[in-house]
Amino acid sequence: MNQPDKATRRRRGKSDIVDAEAAARAVIMGRATATAKADDGPVEMLRLLARVSLRRVSAPIFEAE
Repeated sequence: MNQPDKATRRRRGKSDIVDAEAAARAVIMGRATATAKADDGPVEMLRLLARVSLRRVSAPIFEAE
């Protein structure tokens, strides 16, 4: 993960908006080197399984007539 420039962050203040702008500028200028997380790893599989399980629990049950 890329760390924000500490000097710039101190000078411009600490906020989500400032951090988001700095991250966008780093990407545009080619200074950002972090890669996105893969969406096929074991953590993502557990997250998907948990989402499906919660959906099954909260799904309405209809009785056959």
